[in-house]
Amino acid sequence: VSKKDKEFHLAYIGSESPEHSAYLLEYFKIITDRKNHVHLYTKAGSKSSEEVVNSFKKAWGGKISFEYFHVHPLMKPKDLVKEVSECDFGIWFIDPKTENSKIAPGIKFVTGNKISSFLEAGITFFHSSELEFVGGLMGKHGLNLEIKDLNDAEKISEKIKKLDYKKIEENILKMRKEFVIEKQFPRLEKFVEAVAKSKRN
Repeated sequence: VSKKDKEFHLAYIGSESPEHSAYLLEYFKIITDRKNHVHLYTKAGSKSSEEVVNSFKKAWGGKISFEYFHVHPLMKPKDLVKEVSECDFGIWFIDPKTENSKIAPGIKFVTGNKISSFLEAGITFFHSSELEFVGGLMGKHGLNLEIKDLNDAEKISEKIKKLDYKKIEENILKMRKEFVIEKQFPRLEKFVEAVAKSKRN
């Protein structure tokens, strides 16, 4: 998409309501105010696809530019990957308030489906620095793009311009090959054997 309009397009996957995503509005506004596009791909919930899209437009109307903020309806996995692949990068932010909450320790080790979704789409992503496991995993492949806080998010355009996109594409291909499911079978078999052995003992 950016090849056509010369503007950066960033994808966020997985929000079902503006009520549960108030903290994202801060990040998205900072990014869109600098004329970067944010594409929000909603996830399934109790509401219909149309209701989810309309709820964001109603709640966030006047707070963010819908010229640069795009809410997409629910999609099938294959359609989602194809759509996200049109973006330049993904984004994955956590609620800053989580840092002092009881679930903060768990945030460090979160993986989620976003990693596989972005990789399958052929893009890497910017993420909150609190996602330490994610950062370590992506860092092993030269793909770690951390955002420390809202102030750091203001510099996302500058960060993108400094990146070697061709190198990133090469690293994504290598990482995708390593994550092919067949390569995970030996590790899974060892885990199952270990569990079985522990039960026998």
